[in-house]
Amino acid sequence: MTALKTQLGNISIANGYNTDIGTTVDEWHVASYDVDDLPVIEVRDSDSSAEEDMNNVLSNKNLDIAIVVYNSVSSAAATNARLYIEDVLKAISTDLTLGGNTDDINEGISSIDAAQESDIILAATVNISAKYQVNKWSD
Repeated sequence: MTALKTQLGNISIANGYNTDIGTTVDEWHVASYDVDDLPVIEVRDSDSSAEEDMNNVLSNKNLDIAIVVYNSVSSAAATNARLYIEDVLKAISTDLTLGGNTDDINEGISSIDAAQESDIILAATVNISAKYQVNKWSD
């Protein structure tokens, strides 16, 4: 996750992206975000699956990861959300091995949503699946 967070942290206009959303990248943030702290990228690993290789020595694993960009809602919310998704995908594409930690990354479903607590918060989500091999019965 460190390599992924580093890649996402590079998202800035100065680095050739559309936005500056890479300033804050959190992993499994469990509290609500204050609107003054936005934008924020949150990374959450969720489901993991494994299957044995033919020699019964290695496990081929898939790790599902959700990358969510939170920001306050503005008049250009939908346009901005699409730019956030584009920037996240571009950052991931700079190294599909995540620093040599994965064999490949597959893009999943992207979505845009909004939620209201005290303020309306926009959430642009990119789902990916990281594929890698490990010795059987290890992480």
